[in-house]
Amino acid sequence: MTKNRNLFIIIMIVTLVLLFEGIAYYILFIVEHDRTGISVIVYEDDKNWADLKEGAELAARNEENVDINFIVMPEATTAKEQKKIILDEINSGAKYVVTTAVDSYELSELLNGVYESKIEFVMNGTDDKNYKVISPDNYKMGYELGRLIVEEEGSDINVGIISIDDKKKSLNIRAQGIRVALGEANVHYEIWNNSIIGDDIYQFVKNKINNNEVDAIIVLNESVLDAVTAVVSDNSIYDNYLPVYAMVHSEKSVYYLDSKQLKYLVYPDEFGAGYAAVTELLHPAKIRLKDDTIAYSIVKRADMYSGQYEKVLFPFVK
Repeated sequence: MTKNRNLFIIIMIVTLVLLFEGIAYYILFIVEHDRTGISVIVYEDDKNWADLKEGAELAARNEENVDINFIVMPEATTAKEQKKIILDEINSGAKYVVTTAVDSYELSELLNGVYESKIEFVMNGTDDKNYKVISPDNYKMGYELGRLIVEEEGSDINVGIISIDDKKKSLNIRAQGIRVALGEANVHYEIWNNSIIGDDIYQFVKNKINNNEVDAIIVLNESVLDAVTAVVSDNSIYDNYLPVYAMVHSEKSVYYLDSKQLKYLVYPDEFGAGYAAVTELLHPAKIRLKDDTIAYSIVKRADMYSGQYEKVLFPFVK
């Protein structure tokens, strides 16, 4: 009798352990199932997405059960490959995808409005109005920069606008704003793209300087900052200070402003864009998407360490 009772007790203990394990796994499954996954997908050729990532993660930390999965696409990712990455994330369980387009126009055709309630673009969107885009007012940024150059340098000048990626709609709109502002003041300008510059941007800009064909340069791509600032510095022996203006968000651009190699920096608020993108997906009523939803700053060297600009350029410095 005692032997049977001991066996019964052992069976009951094992049964209870299995029951409790089953309940625990079920609760864990429910908790995990209730979590909201947001995949943030960016392209590598910018290499400066830290602020956007921090903004998105801060918005997620202010919520319950929200996870951010940050993905950097390999360099030279095509629009077709980006579409696959986006859809793979959704099919793998991501409730939402926040992304920035490697090619605004081809990706627009490839997605064709699919998952419009789940996909949101940040900084650079597509040519498809079905998708929301969280971005500063690109045209206004460009226009204000163009007006600033006229105020600072006068109208009797030649301006070189470096824009080497016509696949990104945001850059094209920024360049359009600059062109309109310069055109209103009858300023002569040239658009320097890949087909005009060729393979050696350093030599191209050097020739423009040596031939007195340019009085100011506007840079719209972070990837060419090194070459442009280098050639301007190397040609300083001509005693002609050539002002360089940049519309770029990166640590490198802040460094060049600080070292006086940029005269002005137009700095979009990627931290705010990341924060607003996640918040808008989770609470659409909290974010009223307008052209001025995401801020930007136009900063000169003398002002970069003043209160309002320092917080923008160095958001994580205590």
